[in-house]
Amino acid sequence: MDLSYNSFSELCYLHLSSNSFIGPFPASILSLTQLYTLHSRNSLSGPLPSNTSMLQKLTELHLAYNSLNGIIPSLVFSPPLLYSVSLQHNRLRGLADEVIKTNPTLIELHLSNNQLIGSFPQPLVNFTNLFTLGISSCELKDFPHFLRNIKTLRYLDISNNTICGQIPKWFSGMRWDSLWFLNLSHNSLTGNLPQFHYYSLEYLDHKFNSLQGPLPSSICNMRKLALLDLSRNNFSNSIPSCLGSIANLTVLNLRKNNFTGSLPPLCAHSTSLSTIVVNGNQFEGPVPVSLLKFLIFCLLFVYV
Repeated sequence: MDLSYNSFSELCYLHLSSNSFIGPFPASILSLTQLYTLHSRNSLSGPLPSNTSMLQKLTELHLAYNSLNGIIPSLVFSPPLLYSVSLQHNRLRGLADEVIKTNPTLIELHLSNNQLIGSFPQPLVNFTNLFTLGISSCELKDFPHFLRNIKTLRYLDISNNTICGQIPKWFSGMRWDSLWFLNLSHNSLTGNLPQFHYYSLEYLDHKFNSLQGPLPSSICNMRKLALLDLSRNNFSNSIPSCLGSIANLTVLNLRKNNFTGSLPPLCAHSTSLSTIVVNGNQFEGPVPVSLLKFLIFCLLFVYV
């Protein structure tokens, strides 16, 4: 593919996705100096170009779902107007060792499903204005410390890594007032679930870890929750009755834990719950009448 002809010199938008293009990243794209957006979801292979700084007007770089490999050059993030980078689902092995220069415009970064080992994610320490960060399935072993520098997070996915140990105090103490999506599932987290202060959360997923102890009282203050999935952990004690009064809660999955006592009237106040999964615990006593009514129009797994 050769796009270096003069007839393309003023091209601003290049969307090549959902075709069957193969081979290396076309070097001729770098001659399109007026380009604003570049989207290519195909089967491109080989390394990313190290001189994307030539694309000074680029705002979106979306090269997800290809077969790109090698190290991500730091200059990929250098265009001064760049606000969105999507490189997930490739075969990338990490970032260049040097700390990447501050890019105040970058607010969306997707790197999930790569093999980002080594110094990753330390080079990202200067990305302090991120709204969206996806780094699931990247073979991370620790919580990314550079998250401490970000005050604007709205979406964070670090699921399906190999992070072990307790959730750090600095992480649970962050005041991400606009955070609505948090996924820490499929790691090896242990210890108690700390008191969070993310009161705008709509999606909270911690399934498939080894978290234990009672649920923190702060969960009752997450009044916007629509999905709460804490299944496949070792939580104990009783379920907070407040979960039944979260108006927007649609999916509640607590299966395969060690919860005890009786089930609270989860449906007594909520009008949104459509799925309740609590099998594989140690509940006892009668099923609340509100749950029996719930069976008429919803999906309920209690003892199966």
